[in-house]
Amino acid sequence: MIDFGGLFKYLLKQWWLILAIVLLAVGVTYFLTDDLPDSYYSETQISTGITDLAKIDDSQASNYMQIRQIYGNIMSMMTMKRVLGMVSHALAVHDLQNEGNAFKPYSENLNALDKTARQHILAELENRLVSGNVILTDKDEVSGVKLKDVVQWMGYGEADLQENLSIGRKGESEFITVGFTSENPELSAFVVNTLSAEFIQYYHTFRSVNETKSVTLLDSLLAEKERVMLSRNDALKNYRVSQGIVDASAQSSGLYQQITSLESQRADRLTEIQSLQGTIKDLKAQLSNPTRDYLRPTGSHTNNELLEIDQQLQVANRRYIDNNFNPVDKQLVDSLQRKRNEIAGSVPGAAGNGGVQANRRSLEAELLQLETALSLAQNGITSIERELASARRRHQAMVPMDAGLQNLQREADIATQEYMEILNRTNQAGFVSNVGLRLSIVETGLPGIKMPSKRLLYVGLSGVATSMLCLSAFALLFLLDRKVVTRAQLDALTGGKVLGVINSLDRSYKGIRAVWDNNTNVDAVMYKDLLRSLRFDLNNELTINKSRVLGITSLSPGAGKSFLAVSLAYAFAVTGKKVLLIGEQVYDFFGNADKTAQEAQNFEQFLMKREIQIEDLITTLTRNTQQNSLMELQDMENLLTGFGLLRDAFDIIIIDTDSCQNLNQVKEWLMFSDVSIGVFESGDEVSTNDKELINYLDGHAGFLGWVLNKVKLIA
Repeated sequence: MIDFGGLFKYLLKQWWLILAIVLLAVGVTYFLTDDLPDSYYSETQISTGITDLAKIDDSQASNYMQIRQIYGNIMSMMTMKRVLGMVSHALAVHDLQNEGNAFKPYSENLNALDKTARQHILAELENRLVSGNVILTDKDEVSGVKLKDVVQWMGYGEADLQENLSIGRKGESEFITVGFTSENPELSAFVVNTLSAEFIQYYHTFRSVNETKSVTLLDSLLAEKERVMLSRNDALKNYRVSQGIVDASAQSSGLYQQITSLESQRADRLTEIQSLQGTIKDLKAQLSNPTRDYLRPTGSHTNNELLEIDQQLQVANRRYIDNNFNPVDKQLVDSLQRKRNEIAGSVPGAAGNGGVQANRRSLEAELLQLETALSLAQNGITSIERELASARRRHQAMVPMDAGLQNLQREADIATQEYMEILNRTNQAGFVSNVGLRLSIVETGLPGIKMPSKRLLYVGLSGVATSMLCLSAFALLFLLDRKVVTRAQLDALTGGKVLGVINSLDRSYKGIRAVWDNNTNVDAVMYKDLLRSLRFDLNNELTINKSRVLGITSLSPGAGKSFLAVSLAYAFAVTGKKVLLIGEQVYDFFGNADKTAQEAQNFEQFLMKREIQIEDLITTLTRNTQQNSLMELQDMENLLTGFGLLRDAFDIIIIDTDSCQNLNQVKEWLMFSDVSIGVFESGDEVSTNDKELINYLDGHAGFLGWVLNKVKLIA
């Protein structure tokens, strides 16, 4: 995370150096641009004629992206090597023809050539300009001099022209603007006019050649497509003639309808045959049983009903035959026959033999008639089945012919479609060739106008660029600086566990008493205020946690933890608390004139004798720095007992432990501390090992946070 506040303060400290560098850069730029030559700008405008083309072809006007692509292609072609080569050759020929009228003075290399060599070079350049061979290579030499070098000496190389050349479309209009800036107004006008004229000629020639090639290619392709189309149409026609197909779809549909009709007739005839066979069977059964009632004589009324039904049966049979064996008529015949049988069967036989014989003859006549009808129906169904089989054979024969016909038809359609597509493209190519873009110069370039001096622009850009460079350089130095000098940096490093900040003091102070009694020095007053603030925070933590033992450590020696421990002891003592300070040589930090702390007593002796002389304000116990381990003095039980006595005797105990360089001793002393803090010296760099120690202390039980010590105040 970047400390933007710290970065701003860091840059603010360096403002005088940044300002000096910027002023120096501005001054140097101002004097270097004192002899900056004047520049002249000339431009010409080229009309593309796309508006006239849009009036003829609406598609050209509606396709916005296509129009942009056309303009992009034209402007890209104007900077091609061949076009710029034409301009370079024209400029070189102009200057070589008359040195006094040259746009630029001859260079030293060109003056070194004799007049004969220059004349030979001029003749070669003129020939190349006429022939259009304007792309120079290292092999093109005249009189031992490379033509490419000559053009470069004169300042008319491709890079020189492109540097000062500008080509662009004027808004959304159809005009293209060609501009050129140089030190000679006549040169600017010559370049834009020559470039425009040469490009228009080259573009029309190039476009004409390409369109001719396109039309020729399309014509040959059109002829080939026409040949394929005619060949496939002939194959389709021959197939129709050979197979006798006029309209395959209509013929196939007709055959299918005929088959459907014949199948329907066949079904009707089968129904009729079954009906006749059933009736004949019934009549034969009746004739074979002479004892039935209908063979007996009947009355006159019954005879009249039977005669009437017989007449109706004759009429129904004739209608049935006339209507081509209609099923409805057949149902009527069957109904009348059943009715006649019911009447004949309901009358007992009381007549004589003459009536019986008449009934039998009537049944036999009816039987004969039905057998005749059955024979006709059977013969008719045979004829129908023959026609149905013939129709099915013809329909099956049509299937492969129809498939072959469809393939040929599809190939003919594809060939016709391809032919029409190529024909449309050929017509379009011919149309574009006739009415395509026609470039023309609508405004000739005049001698260039003088441009405003760019001196102030260069000076301003120099100042801005130098300022940005300086700011970037100092910001980079700040980001690469691993020193921790502000609270925000320590917050980011420790995850926000920062209790307070303590400013640095001059070494002239003899002890904490001298600092505390000084009310005029800014550093001393600030030190006391910050110390009181830290005392307040620590007192709250000790009160809330009901703690009495405070351990103080640091990452490395020299961070000022001992003086801070003495200062905190003094700060708590002036509030009326009984303070015990345990540390190494902490008595020296009180000062010789200090009366609040007497000669220090030894911590190791206290552990042995369990006796301590308690002073009024601050009692000190010095610890032996030669002892590597606290737990080697006494066992854990005696240590806990000793610290218990001290807790009962004092309001607060401050332990000045070792730095984390002696991590084992720090761990042992912090084990007997209720809470602890760490002291970090402002300006120290943080190594990977320091980060591990910070993480260890942050995770230690009772660790309250860090104090940034020896912070320099900004005046």
